[in-house]
Amino acid sequence: MIKKFLAMSLLVLSLTGCDAGFRQMGATEYGVIFRNLPHFLGGGIASKVHEPGALVFVYPWEEMFRIDTSVREITWGFQKDNGHIAARALDGNEVALAVSVRYQVIPNEVGLTKVVDLVGTNPEEIDKFVRSATTAAVRLAMNELHTNDFLKTENRYKAVDKVRANLKTQLNPFDIDINSINLDDFRFERTLEDDKIDASYQDKLNETQRIREETEREKARVETIIAQKQQELNDVQAKVNRQIAEAEGYKKQSETRGDSYLEARKNEAQSILAVGQSEAKGLEEKVNALSGSGGKALLRLEIAKNLLKSNPRFFVMGSSADQSHALDVRRTDTNQLLEQAGIFEGMQSRATIPRAKK
Repeated sequence: MIKKFLAMSLLVLSLTGCDAGFRQMGATEYGVIFRNLPHFLGGGIASKVHEPGALVFVYPWEEMFRIDTSVREITWGFQKDNGHIAARALDGNEVALAVSVRYQVIPNEVGLTKVVDLVGTNPEEIDKFVRSATTAAVRLAMNELHTNDFLKTENRYKAVDKVRANLKTQLNPFDIDINSINLDDFRFERTLEDDKIDASYQDKLNETQRIREETEREKARVETIIAQKQQELNDVQAKVNRQIAEAEGYKKQSETRGDSYLEARKNEAQSILAVGQSEAKGLEEKVNALSGSGGKALLRLEIAKNLLKSNPRFFVMGSSADQSHALDVRRTDTNQLLEQAGIFEGMQSRATIPRAKK
């Protein structure tokens, strides 16, 4: 009786099955088989998972679920087709968030069967599950921020890190991995009863941001001008320093030349002084010699020497006989002059010798 019932059930399933036949897996698809049979006949999700590219035969009583394991992306924006995530700051201001998340189903047999059993049997259902979890995690983290925190990049990044950690905790048990999550944009706006958007607060923030950006640009322009002027000052200062250095070099060279010239003149003056002192001393000695007992004889000898050097042709011998005070100039020879000088000297010497007493 039981065998007949089973045979009839299999016949019905084979006649009503619409997914029977060969199925080709895609490059990133894994196939999970579900058997439409009672549990005691092996019904339910098969433990074996078919890998990408495999050619799988599906029996009439089986159904195959294709699970895409490529990286998928879900976005929330300000367009009507993918509306934003609505949140509220801790101080009460409503904020619209544009978010993007990238996830991937982990490709292993246990994880894939778990996804089919607990999450969904196609990519759309899995997307819906991830979207719901992401929305909850984003609201939970962003609702902890004050309005001013949204304007600070560091605080927003910290909130996004909390969202990522929360999602990993929620989705990892289902073998769904979060590759990345980003807060793309935010607006402080709220929806009114007539579905109109009140963005007055955001407009004020935009105006404040615009003024802040203009101020930053003006600061940057001023800093650029200051840097340019500082560079010009540095160039001029460098030029002045070079000129000062050149002037110092010229000064040192001039001082060196002046010192050398002064030293040379000092040496020359000392030499002249020494010569003058020597000549003066010699003259003094001559004067002393002439002032002594033999001075007259030395003077006559010196006169004779000078006369010999000048080679004279005339010599004054005395006055004329008629007592007219005219000079008696006679021409004489040098030898005669010397002879006469000797005679005069001899006569003078004889006259000064005292005679002996008888």
